[in-house]
Amino acid sequence: MPDNLVDCPHCSAKVPSGRFCSECGKPLNKAVDDEPEAVLEAHRAELDKIYEEIEEPHISEHLSYPEFQFSIDGMDSQTMAIIFARAEMKVLDEELDRIIAEISSTRHALDLEHADKDLLISRARDLRHELDEAKSRRAKLRSVEGEIPLKNTLSQLMIQTAKLEKLKSAEKTLDPVVFQEEKKRLQMKIKYLQKDLVSALKTSKQWLKSMDNEIKRLRREISRLDAKLKIGDVSQTAYDSMNRELSKAISIIEGGKRSLEETITLAKKSK
Repeated sequence: MPDNLVDCPHCSAKVPSGRFCSECGKPLNKAVDDEPEAVLEAHRAELDKIYEEIEEPHISEHLSYPEFQFSIDGMDSQTMAIIFARAEMKVLDEELDRIIAEISSTRHALDLEHADKDLLISRARDLRHELDEAKSRRAKLRSVEGEIPLKNTLSQLMIQTAKLEKLKSAEKTLDPVVFQEEKKRLQMKIKYLQKDLVSALKTSKQWLKSMDNEIKRLRREISRLDAKLKIGDVSQTAYDSMNRELSKAISIIEGGKRSLEETITLAKKSK
């Protein structure tokens, strides 16, 4: 057995050494388990730590693109990651604020004399797990780099157009032959970029329609879920969880859609 693994005195699982078992959540030190106040103090310290130090975990540079709980017709995984990673980060920031607020509340509740300690300790573990998952997801979203074709083409078009204007302003200081050569070269680049821009605009507009269709589908799923709750096919707990995930997906798509619409507006002005 590797040095960093120990036997849990409660469930007998081989787990990493530490204060608590990663399988059953109970203290790995039997002496601590026999001292309720020591258990509470350990959880208080843990809550203080995660409340005060919200750090991003290290993520490898070699990553696959993050997956989403929805799909957009005609959009590849790289483009989805670029468009929706930033939108989801905004949603995750709100989730982190909620989790941190609940961690603070749980920390204070542990100090109340008649509080349900077992329930609060269980809630503390759940919050810690939620926080770790949110931080890990956010770090993966932050690793996404690049721009969609429309934005790349628009940026290049603006650069080449600016170069042409600078060249024209310097015409009198240049050899006429050199000026015409450079002017022709830049004009050809701009011409090809304008063609690419028209194509990228068309594709981006199709993505907008696909986003609208996916939002409509997700809203129907929420309505279907409402019906199941009313007839007793799903519990309130299951309903709350599924409704939260569906609503989150809608918020992410709407955020990505707004960003794409802004880029399309800029591209239309540059045509």
